[in-house]
Amino acid sequence: MGCRQMKCSECGLEEDRDVTAVKNPLRRYQMDVGASSVHPEGPPMKRGGKE
Repeated sequence: MGCRQMKCSECGLEEDRDVTAVKNPLRRYQMDVGASSVHPEGPPMKRGGKE
């Protein structure tokens, strides 16, 4: 397997490259529509339509 970790040359953050690839567009979206609209660490969405 190849190395899947990335390290930021500016701040030193080390994280899996796939996780970073998902976070980047999410952060851009939050800046465009406002951070209060998106809660990436909120509770999971419910599936189906009935409880």
